[in-house]
Amino acid sequence: MIFTETHEKISIDTEALLAYRCEDLNEKVESVWIYDTSTRDPLVKVYCHASEGSYASQHLVYRPISPPGSEMAISRIKCWIQGCIDNHPECLLAISGTALDNTPVLPTRILDVRDYPSSLRLVISDGRKAKYVALSHCWGGKPQLRTTKETLVNHQKHISCGELSETIRNAAWVTKKLDVCYLWVDCLCIIQEDEDDFDRESRRMASVYENSYVTIAATGARDGSGGLFLRSPQGTYVEVPCDAEDPKLGFMYFGLQKKPEETIFEAPLNRRGWVLQEHLFARRTLHFAPNQLYWECYKTFVGEDNTEVTNVADMAFPNRAFLCYVLDGLRGFHRNPKSEENNEMNNVADIYSIWAHLIRYYSTRGLTDPNDKLPAILSLSLELERILGHPFHFNEGLLFGSPYFELQGLLWRAEWGASLQRPAHRRAPSWSWASVDGAIDFVDLVHDNRSSYWFVDLWHPCKNDLKVLGVRAHQAPGMPSCKALLLNGTTLECFTTRCVTSRHDGQHNNNQLACVYTEKGDCIDGELEYDVADDRPDRVWLVPIFVRWRSEEASSPVYYCLMAKKAVDHPFKDRVFERVGVGMIFDVKWVFRCERGFLVLV
Repeated sequence: MIFTETHEKISIDTEALLAYRCEDLNEKVESVWIYDTSTRDPLVKVYCHASEGSYASQHLVYRPISPPGSEMAISRIKCWIQGCIDNHPECLLAISGTALDNTPVLPTRILDVRDYPSSLRLVISDGRKAKYVALSHCWGGKPQLRTTKETLVNHQKHISCGELSETIRNAAWVTKKLDVCYLWVDCLCIIQEDEDDFDRESRRMASVYENSYVTIAATGARDGSGGLFLRSPQGTYVEVPCDAEDPKLGFMYFGLQKKPEETIFEAPLNRRGWVLQEHLFARRTLHFAPNQLYWECYKTFVGEDNTEVTNVADMAFPNRAFLCYVLDGLRGFHRNPKSEENNEMNNVADIYSIWAHLIRYYSTRGLTDPNDKLPAILSLSLELERILGHPFHFNEGLLFGSPYFELQGLLWRAEWGASLQRPAHRRAPSWSWASVDGAIDFVDLVHDNRSSYWFVDLWHPCKNDLKVLGVRAHQAPGMPSCKALLLNGTTLECFTTRCVTSRHDGQHNNNQLACVYTEKGDCIDGELEYDVADDRPDRVWLVPIFVRWRSEEASSPVYYCLMAKKAVDHPFKDRVFERVGVGMIFDVKWVFRCERGFLVLV
């Protein structure tokens, strides 16, 4: 048998192959690595499965998956849920650490699935308490049955199951099989095209997902027509009898697969922006992935075939366990009273760092409506603001509350290799990352040491550092309302030209770099880049933010700064600016020559 990562047949000299088996702590085989003996390069990792109860199951870790939507799959789901309820006290708590009610108050509207499949009914909860299931899914571009002002009354009487998408029908079936009466689905439980209802309900999303008995994630479906049951048993695995002479002794299966976390987070559902907060708040999630069913909670991430992530909080993607870990560390709270684990993440910097990490991830996700950029994380922002308490607060997607770290939040830029664009209609002030579309990165001076260019060690407060005075609602004549950032700091008027090379190769988008000159023609030594390609004014004002030293011995500090332009047609345009770029100045003498004053970023 020949296996390759592309599933293409190739010719390999079997004498040139070397195999190593990978075992778990119980000395059971989970996979076999095959190497090229001539180069010592790994060629492929073959995973080994065995039927439950077979002779091979005593020696192999993994099990074959059950048919989609089978009674065996439902039984496995019930075992996961009950095991979580019985053995995971951490999963009985909210992100804030407060105990969750076993029979929570139902969301404002909820689907009654007791008569499924003959019909469904939309119910107004009126504060009623009961268990319910929440659905996380991609709507996709195809038409989907929705609740509107016109259909609200009829949906409370009857919803024809034939009009529902395949995903919602499957979710209703699973909900009923789990002996739960109610299912929450956004397109049916929120009145669509009603701004007031959308605003109210979007603020409650954290509560909806956190209080759900379990969240069904249609992880593998690109739209509502995909459904939950996408996979086929064993997929590309090769079936081999444990005993060639007696097939009744069970079978073994050999094949290739991705890591569980890669399968989940590369799937269609997790490419959508709205799903981030749904995933972070759901305390129990059933991932109906393209290849199999996965279970995720605070303590466990496991697949039907027994593949498991041993430490959920250490996953490379944003997840509830890691968010709880950081928040608990800041507050000195132990989610499991019996745990002796020493949580060392107790610095305010961790909160800013994880928020930057979340936005990095979120900015790469898609949104059907670009105006949802901030609403899609509104509930998450409100909940974190409530948990953190005074003085922490969110404005336009940025976290405020610490004089130094809130300034650091202004240092967003395009992720290396990516480009940013401004949407056709302004949805956020220029100083917010939400004002642009594209993959965002932050200058995380505390935790991000991947780039020697951006990472420096020491912050030295200086009289020229920028100070945030507040955030205010702002309405300029002829312009949409937005939030204005009130500042006290220095500005330096400059002229720019495009620069085709970077001082630090590979750390910037070269087509966005700018050379900066004073009015007298002196070149200011630094590295500055425009936010977007089509907004590169010849005249800019540098707004220094703070100064840093690379080490104790460093004699040359750097000053991080914004590039800004005067706000067009503004009555107070001499002090009102719009952000156009970010970077740093190596020769800080130019900053020290500037005078402080009041300025506004809109």
